[in-house]
Amino acid sequence: MEDRELAAVIDMGSSTTAMALGELLPRGRVNITAWAATPSAGIAKSRIVDMKQAQYTIATVVKKLSDIAEWEIETAQAVVSGAHVSTRRALAKCALPGRIVREENLDDLSENARTNAGTPDGRVQLHREEVGWRLDGVGEVENPLGMEGSSLVLETLYVEADAARFHDMQNAAAAAHLELAEPSSAGVCAAMGCSSARERNEGTLFIDLGAGTANWTVFSKGSIAATGALGVGSDHVTNDISQAFACSRPCAEELKKCANAVLSRDASRRIPLPSAFSARDGATISRRSLDTVVNARLSETFSIIRQMTESQGVGHLVHGVVLTGGGAMQNGIAELAGSLFGCPASIGRISPDVTFSDDCRAMIAVPEAQLATIAGAFLLLSQNADVREDDD
Repeated sequence: MEDRELAAVIDMGSSTTAMALGELLPRGRVNITAWAATPSAGIAKSRIVDMKQAQYTIATVVKKLSDIAEWEIETAQAVVSGAHVSTRRALAKCALPGRIVREENLDDLSENARTNAGTPDGRVQLHREEVGWRLDGVGEVENPLGMEGSSLVLETLYVEADAARFHDMQNAAAAAHLELAEPSSAGVCAAMGCSSARERNEGTLFIDLGAGTANWTVFSKGSIAATGALGVGSDHVTNDISQAFACSRPCAEELKKCANAVLSRDASRRIPLPSAFSARDGATISRRSLDTVVNARLSETFSIIRQMTESQGVGHLVHGVVLTGGGAMQNGIAELAGSLFGCPASIGRISPDVTFSDDCRAMIAVPEAQLATIAGAFLLLSQNADVREDDD
């Protein structure tokens, strides 16, 4: 293993903290060789709420992965999620004395956008994306090289997060003897992990439904157009079921597996409460009522995300929806999303650029859509490694 470039990724979710080791391959590919997960403690809505418990969670998953991989893991790429993740756009401008756009003009503006990001105090940069060029105030210029004009502008999109929240993650990890590298957005990673170049080019909304948060990212013309998150996840569906039917959370979790996000047409059907979790022997609930509870919460979540995309001016770019995360496993959820967004919707599948070793695949006991965030984080690391090689 010594001759291969290995990297680790950690995803601290509200219900589960997962970590993986992967081999970065040429042409932006990756082979994930080991995987470990542990229930999250001290973490809620993807942020640290109890430092000691979070430290224990991180130490536990690091030891699990190290033992499985037979490799001492000291550094990992962290993915960040939550409502504190947002986008910001900035403009870099230069005059064109010769009235012709030259290679050095493009390089100078790109360097300016990279080194003079102007990240606001209290924020940390997760991603930087060159959105497009404007020549003499006219936008939608794909490649201005050789064109005539007097001024050139580069618009850049920055994805940023609350620095304090990331520092909390770093401090908890450091106490567990793990160094966290520069962070990435969970929403962007999930999109990268389950998308094709065609989907990212044509205009697709990617929604990653976790236990405590829902992260979304719009890609258009191959680039990030906007991203955001809200503090609502599949745990809220569980809570709604528990309250609506006066049952325990474990019982509500079991009922959630039977529910459908699209309202049932069979209004008369009854579902027995799981006997292992209910003291009411033989009790049943209406299937229609159960579906109504689930439908209401998910419809509200999708409606808020749609409003967020429209407020950021990217709603018109959405021509398809892809769902990932544990919440994407809800029955009928793709059909519901398609009806609310007015376009085709589907459950995400891992990019063919990501492979898993046979041993690793045997250890993973979750659906493919739940692997998207970590898979995408590895793809970004692999692509960055390719860029570094080209620069050398």
